[in-house]
Amino acid sequence: MSFSSGASHQNSAGTSTFAPDPTLLGHLYGNLAHAQSLAGAPFQPYSGEQVAGFTPDQIQAQREQAAVASNRTGSAPLDAAIGTAQGAAGYVPRMVQAPQMSGVDLGPYLSPYRSAVIDSTLSDLNRQHQIEATANNALATRAGAFGGSRSAVLQNLSDDSFARTAASTLANLNQANFSQAQAAAQGDLERRAAADQANQSAGIQGQHLNLSAAGALAGMGDEQLSQALQQAGALNSAGQAQQQNQQARLDAAYQQWRLAQQYPIDMQQLMNQTLGTFPGNYGTTSTTGSANKVTGNAGGSLNLGGAFGFLSPLFG
Repeated sequence: MSFSSGASHQNSAGTSTFAPDPTLLGHLYGNLAHAQSLAGAPFQPYSGEQVAGFTPDQIQAQREQAAVASNRTGSAPLDAAIGTAQGAAGYVPRMVQAPQMSGVDLGPYLSPYRSAVIDSTLSDLNRQHQIEATANNALATRAGAFGGSRSAVLQNLSDDSFARTAASTLANLNQANFSQAQAAAQGDLERRAAADQANQSAGIQGQHLNLSAAGALAGMGDEQLSQALQQAGALNSAGQAQQQNQQARLDAAYQQWRLAQQYPIDMQQLMNQTLGTFPGNYGTTSTTGSANKVTGNAGGSLNLGGAFGFLSPLFG
């Protein structure tokens, strides 16, 4: 950079003097002062917000998501499903045994009229025996043998027949009563076994239903959790849209601040470019005398193009 306040050149034709325009020098030094003022200005940090905070919807969504964890949303039906499944897994079906008559007390199944029937039957047989004995005595009396050996033999035969008939009849009556009691007891055993089988089947079917219910409860727990998360997610999405809009506003404000900071520098560069358009030898010229001598600052040209080269790192 060369600022020449004046220069002279002497030759045979005389002396020529070149001097820059004072107005131009004033602009040059004023521009330099303005550039130095910009360079010496302290750093001005941006005081506005640059990061958008959480919106109310996002904060509410975060609270709901935290509540999902703290309240164990969906865990109640899931716990119930686990308990139900564990109960079904530990279920032991009732054992069903084949009916057996051994050890069964047939007393309650015997006919309560057994004694009356036997007594009545034996009474009838005894009456019939007495009638036969009376007839035999009458027959022996007519034959003149009553009280004799023939009469005793006939009586013995009659008594023996009565005893055998009574014993056979009593045995048949007892056998009939026993068979009836046994059949009744067998019927009860079979009905009890059928009821046990039905209860066993009902218990197994009930456990199948419990397992199905456990699966349904587990599904409900998952659905409850999913819905809670979806609701919180929807609220968070709305909050994110609001946050993005707010961030865009903050970015725009920051960009305007940067433009405001850059504006003086851009104006300085414009001034530099404008001053650089003046010719290097712009000024006044005078000629006197005749000599061949150079004095002063010969070559006092104004190299304005490089006059502010030192500002290049500052203003690009």
